[in-house]
Amino acid sequence: MQELTELQNRAIAALLSAGTVAEACKVAKVPRRTLYNWLELPDFAQALRTAEAETIKGTSRRLSSVANKAAARVECLMEDPDAPPSVQLRAAQIALESAIRWREATNTEERITALEAAILPEGSIQQ
Repeated sequence: MQELTELQNRAIAALLSAGTVAEACKVAKVPRRTLYNWLELPDFAQALRTAEAETIKGTSRRLSSVANKAAARVECLMEDPDAPPSVQLRAAQIALESAIRWREATNTEERITALEAAILPEGSIQQ
């Protein structure tokens, strides 16, 4: 893989933080045509995918931490005898709906993993 230039790395950072390619071009100070050309380069595209994956992993870690705090808060509200019944009911509803969505996501992930294991050659599954 070829080393990216400082300007290309700046463009990747801008793409991760900007809402649009046009905005990323302004932030990175790169002409739009140049950025689109870079997006066609395999090394640039791979570096962008890697940076996106790292960003998603970091965000996921932060959300996991916040999710624990949020679940604890919902539990406190649900069990608080001084909370209005409407608050307790809403907290219980949030807890149940979240549990159902979590279970569905877990089931889906398990099923996809099993399907991949059944149809793909061993060692070819990427996380």
